[in-house]
Amino acid sequence: MPIFVKLPCCTINLSQIRLIEFEFEPLIAVITWAGGEEATLLRGCDALALMEAIEHLKYFIDTSAYVKEENLLFDS
Repeated sequence: MPIFVKLPCCTINLSQIRLIEFEFEPLIAVITWAGGEEATLLRGCDALALMEAIEHLKYFIDTSAYVKEENLLFDS
């Protein structure tokens, strides 16, 4: 299910992202795409807009299906 976020520089589909890394000095967001494309670098207000969008989306993420580590069985 696509989730689009409008940033000052572009519109991105969050469902196509594998990893987002944030640096705060200077403010940078590095996006690693799920399809294996090169990473995208966002700076300043674009990085901040992405960070804010992710913060708001965390309230809509269903974590009920996650398995707690203590419930996993490991072979010894």
